[in-house]
Amino acid sequence: MRSIVGVQLVARRIASVPTRQSQMYHHCNRMAVENWHLNGVFKPLVQNRGLRTKRRHTSAIEPKTAYIGHELVEKSVKKDAVSAVMIPAFIRVRTLAKKIKQPLDKVLAFLVKKQNRRYHLEWNGHTFSYKNVKEIVLSFEISKRVADHFKVDVKYHQVEPEPYNIADSHLNSHSDEIVPRGPVIAVMGHVDHGKTTLMDSLREHSFIASSEREGITQKINVCEASLEDGIKATFLDTPGHFHFFRMRTSAAQVADIILLVVAVDEGCLLQTEESIGCIEEMNIPSVVCINKMDVFASNGDDHEQEQSKSVVDRVTQQLKSFVALQDTPVIPISAKYKLNLLGLKNEIVKITKTLEGDALSSVQTYVGIQEQVIPQGIVLESVKERGKGLLLRVLIKHGSLQKNDHFVSGMIHGVVRSLRCADSKRSLTSGLPGKVVDITYSQKVKHLDAPIEQEFYVLPSEEAAQVLEQRELRLEFEEKGIALEELRAAEAEENTSEEEPTLTESSGEDDKMNFIILKTDGAGSLATIKDTVDDIPNLMTARIGIGHVTSQDIDVAINQDCPIYGFNIRIRKRERDLAHQRRVKVIIKSTIHDLIADIEQFVKRNAE
Repeated sequence: MRSIVGVQLVARRIASVPTRQSQMYHHCNRMAVENWHLNGVFKPLVQNRGLRTKRRHTSAIEPKTAYIGHELVEKSVKKDAVSAVMIPAFIRVRTLAKKIKQPLDKVLAFLVKKQNRRYHLEWNGHTFSYKNVKEIVLSFEISKRVADHFKVDVKYHQVEPEPYNIADSHLNSHSDEIVPRGPVIAVMGHVDHGKTTLMDSLREHSFIASSEREGITQKINVCEASLEDGIKATFLDTPGHFHFFRMRTSAAQVADIILLVVAVDEGCLLQTEESIGCIEEMNIPSVVCINKMDVFASNGDDHEQEQSKSVVDRVTQQLKSFVALQDTPVIPISAKYKLNLLGLKNEIVKITKTLEGDALSSVQTYVGIQEQVIPQGIVLESVKERGKGLLLRVLIKHGSLQKNDHFVSGMIHGVVRSLRCADSKRSLTSGLPGKVVDITYSQKVKHLDAPIEQEFYVLPSEEAAQVLEQRELRLEFEEKGIALEELRAAEAEENTSEEEPTLTESSGEDDKMNFIILKTDGAGSLATIKDTVDDIPNLMTARIGIGHVTSQDIDVAINQDCPIYGFNIRIRKRERDLAHQRRVKVIIKSTIHDLIADIEQFVKRNAE
């Protein structure tokens, strides 16, 4: 982008301050065009040192049409240059007026109607209302309509970064440098079917299961394990509890393969079927392992072996009844005693090698000159860590993420300060494709955002700022737009409310709205709890956030007369004393199901 702008600036300087050399160059090129009209061959005449540059010398036989034709060519080039106005997806009306070189008053007169000291714009069944001109943000479609009215040709300027697709890139010519990366595998299944124990067994030096509260996974854990020939796979251990549907779906969306864990003694349960639904909907290759085979004693007794085979056959038949699993391999294992884990790894490698089309492209990466590939990934989690601030857990898809890289994700424009492996927690100098890294960063803007499930792009600082500006404008545009039907319905409701009492007024205390403040340790758990809370009748969140309880939370709790609920966070002594002094109730739980149960009891008590 800078090189193109630089060329344009240089060209303007040359045109505005003509020199003897530039005059000679243009004069000679004009004569060259004239000779082309005469002889049909372009003959550059720059080497002729005897030409005068102060006046134009034309040959007696020079046809007048030749110079006229040259003028037409110049005018055509100038016209194209002027008409090629590049407009991004969203733009302020004042900026648009400057770009198309039209007075702002004329643009406003065509575009909006002023009524009751407000500007009103109608477009595609929506009405937009603005207090002043500064608030008016236009989409590209509206901008094009304005430009067409003033007979100015505009073209769309792509600012948002696009996902890198190795199949469409010029790097296809470097086929010897495109190799398989380690696959990303989402481990799914019902709660307590042994998913986390399997991760510990695959990694051989991990104790995730023993560190989990009540033995229940409540966040996405990361595990790296070797498959064969030095290839390492990244496993994403997802929570199995029914509240964590969003987390399971997030992991499935970024995975190359889904590993479904089913306990042999329980078979398919609720979250098992939900996971199968993800496999079917997203069309992701999968492998099933029937876990807890150690429940059958291995003393060589023929009767017990027959019983074991019978149970495995029954669970396999149950799994194969689902369309999505009809061709899926089923591997019996024992995660606790590490039985048949090699067979499971071999099956994963086999699936990786048989991928085709988009699935194959997803597990390939360019390992040549990494700086030719823009680093990009997806944010799996956003956590506030003590002493380090907000931390992003990112799955790298392509390129090499380095320290001091500028990036955008959601409404964040930051600079990478440090990287560490999400599995081993050791510091890294770079993040490579297929790896999950935790990054700390410094903010370049004031936006507070936790961009889970959103793309992560490394860009030059100027381009990152442009992307964030476009996203800000998009939010402004969407906030101002109200569907005409909704507007009319709101007006009708306002009119009827003056005549008839509302349902809330007539029903009294039965429909009293309850408010709570919700604070959690990470964006993933916050979204999970918020999804459940939103489904509870007569309950709304007055404030949500990531991190420990603050004095601002207590102030809001006093104003709304509501409690503060926290998940897996702490409250400092100063805030604890302040809450006690002002009689604000603070409830902090270490498991999500306990927290939600307490919230449900709070609503039930208030309804009595």
